[in-house]
Amino acid sequence: MIAPLLIQFILLIIVPVPKETTTHHAPVHNADVLRHKAEELCELSKAHWYTDPKKAVAYGKEAIKIAETINDQLLIAKAYNNTGAGFFNLGDYNTSAEFYYESVRLREALADTAGLSASYNNIGNIYLSQKNYYKAKIYYNKALSLASQIQDTLVISRALNNLGNVYEREEKFEVALRFYHKSLPLKEKTNDIKGIVISLINIGNTYQKQGKYSNALHYLQRGLALSGKTKSLHDQTYAYRGLAETYLGLKDYRKAERYGKQSLDVAQHTYSKNEAKTSAEVLQKIYSETGDFEKAYQYLHLSAAYNDSINTEEITRQTTSFQVKYETAQKEKENLKLLAEHEKHEQEIEHKTIVQYATVLLLILSLTVVIVAYLGNRRMKRLNKLLSRKNKKVSQYSEDIKKKRNELAAQALMLQQQKEELENLNQLKDKLFSIVAHDLRGPLLSLKSLLQVLAMGKIPEEKFLHFAKTLEAEQQNTLWLVDNLLVWARSQMQGTSVKREQINIYSLTANTLDLLAPQAKSKGVQMHNLAQEDMPAYADVDMIQLVLRNLVSNAIKFCNEGDMITIETELTDHDMLLVTVRDTGVGINAEKLPKLFGLRSYTSLGTAKEKGSGFGLAMCRDFVDNNGGRIWVESTEGEGSTFKFTLPLATQTIAINTQLASAETI
Repeated sequence: MIAPLLIQFILLIIVPVPKETTTHHAPVHNADVLRHKAEELCELSKAHWYTDPKKAVAYGKEAIKIAETINDQLLIAKAYNNTGAGFFNLGDYNTSAEFYYESVRLREALADTAGLSASYNNIGNIYLSQKNYYKAKIYYNKALSLASQIQDTLVISRALNNLGNVYEREEKFEVALRFYHKSLPLKEKTNDIKGIVISLINIGNTYQKQGKYSNALHYLQRGLALSGKTKSLHDQTYAYRGLAETYLGLKDYRKAERYGKQSLDVAQHTYSKNEAKTSAEVLQKIYSETGDFEKAYQYLHLSAAYNDSINTEEITRQTTSFQVKYETAQKEKENLKLLAEHEKHEQEIEHKTIVQYATVLLLILSLTVVIVAYLGNRRMKRLNKLLSRKNKKVSQYSEDIKKKRNELAAQALMLQQQKEELENLNQLKDKLFSIVAHDLRGPLLSLKSLLQVLAMGKIPEEKFLHFAKTLEAEQQNTLWLVDNLLVWARSQMQGTSVKREQINIYSLTANTLDLLAPQAKSKGVQMHNLAQEDMPAYADVDMIQLVLRNLVSNAIKFCNEGDMITIETELTDHDMLLVTVRDTGVGINAEKLPKLFGLRSYTSLGTAKEKGSGFGLAMCRDFVDNNGGRIWVESTEGEGSTFKFTLPLATQTIAINTQLASAETI
């Protein structure tokens, strides 16, 4: 009977006594006045989207607060959308997405077709800024479908323009022009001056990229003329830059220089460092073509300075964001802790009497248990003494035998480990000597011979540049071979571990393509980075950088002029990151595919008679395996090759801050 009573007392102590709650009612406000104020703030937010995005965010947040006070769901959704547009034009795409998706949630609940169309368009802009063209087209088409249902000409025209923007970025220029030309008449019909300016500039830039310069000049000049009515410095920047690039294509360097300088000057007045950087790059190209290398270097230096400033501002913004989130979380923890302590104190006061009675009962029960345990313990000690005397001698013999057996097992294990280590080191030595004897010695002898010929001065002056480039290429290939050899050898050495960390595959692929751009350009091969920026992996950054460099270098080696190389990323069904390096080169014979990843088992000359060591793919296989992934190849002779490898997926990271030039926000 004691146990059930004890349980009842304990439950009575643990379960808190319910407290009376007091409901606080907010003061009643004039709903019509507040609604009118929130609508004015929404319009102010929209008016500052392009001229002052910071004010757009401030007005939008104030509108949200007022709309929530009167619980006007339609107005709340509009305020969230406008605030998201402000963050988007500031380049804070993550925060912008949060506000856009909250607006979508509210508008879906309200069945607000027009609002949903605008929100879908704006979400498409975010994916476009992240170069996720597939998802951008999905949301633009959703916006177009809903706008068509309600015959909203303005939203239809902007969705068509944005779809054209996607195809222009994918270099499908004819498709892009079809969408642009469908959008322009609709904007003219609704007298959307800013939209007309954007469409004219987009059409002109697309013609410029096709080399149709007369068409490009026609549309760009019309767009520039109309931009004076919108007073949008950003539109003027795009128009001037488009004209500069068009005149550069026409070899009219005087006009190209004039429009390029105007583009840079206007961009600097908008304080848009990203646009200023792009305009400086155009001027650098113009002066490089005219042979004015001093000015070309000046603008190259200016572009690099803007790029460094953009990167620094992004790091500062992210650091500040993380600090605010951390401090907010800390304050919430402190508040919860104080609340818990307050409730605990109240419970202790309310249950003081019950605790006292329960304590007395527990003491009596504990004393009873102690007495019973003491008596039982005395009896067990007597029995244990008898057993311990008999087991003592047996234990001594068992310990001696066990000790000797463990010593023998440890010696056997040590010998086996030493044997395996010696075998591995011997194999590594053979591999290194083989590579050094053949692949490293060969290029060095070639370089030596070339330098001797140059030193003798027997090469005509017109061929000197050709041999200098050959010398540079031989040196670069040798350095890469040594780099691959040292990193791979280090990874095989005893005691060296893989240093895994969260890495950005998009950044690594971008660095790789920049590094190999001269090699690709010399063969007329196009390279495209289609990797997604928001899919980080968990791996050794040096190893994966070398894997990407070897795969892309091999792809260039086996491509002809006009071929294309693309790098893509996607998620697998097993939560792994799949990286694909695809080329349209000569492909690989089916009989040679199984030999590709064996050390020095397979090598062949490239399309331009480039030599290879046969070592890079074996190194790639080792590095991918060491990072928890796998690598394989798919190829058809004459149709190109596709190398794929997987890596463990890491936590999602913040997307890079890139300025969207021509996408329209609604």
